[in-house]
Amino acid sequence: MRNLKKSIGSLDAEAAAKLVAVTTDIAVLVDNEGIVRDYSIGSENLSRHSDFASWVGKPWIDTVTVESRPKIQQLLVDAGKKQPAPWRQVNHPTGGTNDLPVRYSAMR
Repeated sequence: MRNLKKSIGSLDAEAAAKLVAVTTDIAVLVDNEGIVRDYSIGSENLSRHSDFASWVGKPWIDTVTVESRPKIQQLLVDAGKKQPAPWRQVNHPTGGTNDLPVRYSAMR
């Protein structure tokens, strides 16, 4: 999008949150300390894979497998830059035999 302001105007926080929620499978709102403050799940089927509500109040890094933690750390670092972070696939444990793979990008 070359001219975002011209394309969609000035969005308030609520409108921006709704836009993110309807255009993603999983959206996670993380504060400056990396703590999950809110989330949105785009499909009922996906919500069966994990207890997303349990993420709220926890460090985002604690919601992923040990192997995925460096990727979450890098996403948090990259979120502070002017450009959105590159996509990274991380795995969330589900309590079952399979992890839930999710591709995330991050932005301030």
